[in-house]
Amino acid sequence: MRILQAVGLAAATSLFFVLSVLAAEKKIKRSDLPPAVEKTVAAQSFGATIQGFSEERENCQTFYEAEMTVNRHNKDILMDAGGVVVEIEEQIAMDSLPAGGGRSWPPQDHHAPSRPDERRRRLDAT
Repeated sequence: MRILQAVGLAAATSLFFVLSVLAAEKKIKRSDLPPAVEKTVAAQSFGATIQGFSEERENCQTFYEAEMTVNRHNKDILMDAGGVVVEIEEQIAMDSLPAGGGRSWPPQDHHAPSRPDERRRRLDAT
């Protein structure tokens, strides 16, 4: 009986987490981007195919994400409302990764990419 309660609680918690993440991200049009973000998108997307834009809320801050395809690879750029790039998430070829690399998979770092063929860079505004 306790196992069923634990499974039910885990399922409810997972559903709550998924719904809260989805509620925090909203698809928007390019025309909805602030001017500073639009300027950064224009510079960062040169030669890319734009797939879409979204507005995200995290810790009471608004961020804008541009999803694009560059040379048949996915690349997402996260910017603050001032157009400053805070994160770049880029798909990379598996054969470009070092063999073993001295790290185990999956990585222990919760900021690490979710797949081995994905690279994520978090840029600190200091």
